[in-house]
Amino acid sequence: HVPPTGDLVFDGQWEARLGPELRLRAALSRASGDINLLAETAEGTPVRVTAGIREARLALDSNGDTVNLNLRWDSERAGTLDGQLSSPLARGGAAGWRWPAQAPLSGRLQARLPRMAVWSLLAPPGWRIRGSLEADLTVDGTKADPQLRGPLRADDLGLRSVVDGVALQEGRLRARLETQRLIIDELVLQGAAG
Repeated sequence: HVPPTGDLVFDGQWEARLGPELRLRAALSRASGDINLLAETAEGTPVRVTAGIREARLALDSNGDTVNLNLRWDSERAGTLDGQLSSPLARGGAAGWRWPAQAPLSGRLQARLPRMAVWSLLAPPGWRIRGSLEADLTVDGTKADPQLRGPLRADDLGLRSVVDGVALQEGRLRARLETQRLIIDELVLQGAAG
């Protein structure tokens, strides 16, 4: 596995007031630089590419007792992510503010991630995974029991282990998350011609 490299620099700001009234504001955003990821040519040869980051931002703010978290990633060659999550905090007396287990969650995550060899970071040692991914997920439930729902779509999937002699390619996945279950509607992988 080859980890990403680069010279990414972030700016950060924060303000917190946890007295009788909750006031939180924090942001972390890309100031300069970029990251290099491992990609593949059309022939499957590994090559390093610059992500081409246009925006990378994580922001937290409060509105009354509700805390909102926003994520934005936009890049030329490493896809896009947009996420929002909201949940209330509870006043805990002398203990201050806390995030109770039964606090409701509300959010959404949309992702469009292109074919990148970086997915191999998620694979067991010796295995390589590639493919593009699209997701549009809603988040609800509670802190103790989060629920994810929505479609997942992956194309150009490949799975390879030289040691085990496995080489699957031209894959496609159509699935959906429903609460804490992944329901696979379609999974196609083809053996390499040999």
